[in-house]
Amino acid sequence: NGYYLINYAANFTDVVADKTYAVCIYKNGSKIGSVEGHSAYTGTVGLNGSNIKKLVENDYIELYVYHNAGVNTVDVYAGIDYTYLIIKQIQ
Repeated sequence: NGYYLINYAANFTDVVADKTYAVCIYKNGSKIGSVEGHSAYTGTVGLNGSNIKKLVENDYIELYVYHNAGVNTVDVYAGIDYTYLIIKQIQ
């Protein structure tokens, strides 16, 4: 039990211009944080966020990414340099 710093990020590639991209974190199935970005160009979009949340035993955190590009060619970069979820107890 305690307070935790939650850092999260996702980087999208092959994005479509004028669309929205998001990375979200969920605690026990409910959204507790998100970062959204709008791409004015094609290429890549990187999003990251941080939250401090109280967690207790059996809580779980999930990372989700979303886009409304309308195509199935948008990918999320693999690897810890681009997409990550880091949780560290701070109190």
